[in-house]
Amino acid sequence: MNNSFLAKLAASLLFVSLLAGCTADQRTEQQRTIDEIKQLGGIITRDEERLDRSVVRVELGNRPADDSLLKRLKSLDRLESLTLGHTKITDDGLEHLKELPRLRRLNIRYTKVTEAGIEKLKRALPKLRTVER
Repeated sequence: MNNSFLAKLAASLLFVSLLAGCTADQRTEQQRTIDEIKQLGGIITRDEERLDRSVVRVELGNRPADDSLLKRLKSLDRLESLTLGHTKITDDGLEHLKELPRLRRLNIRYTKVTEAGIEKLKRALPKLRTVER
């Protein structure tokens, strides 16, 4: 193979990795978070049109999810919809959701989350339009 071909191949691989939008460490953290969600029996929906197949929806309703898991969700930076109804989350856990700038829909029915916690989260996330309480 000639050097020109190898240079083009390397440039193409670099471009694709940049398109994916995250480093290997971020992908590893994302995978650990996804694995934990699946272990809890959660459901994950990906954006099949994106090259990196980003996680855009997580359903953890009626699962043993708590505030500690919410801290790790920040690795799912394209998350748009999150269902947490009938879980053990609290206002403290909502603090971690502030790191999900694309979050638009949140279901927190039958949790210990207060109105004050919801209002604080809404101020931090202007794209959050639907909060099912």
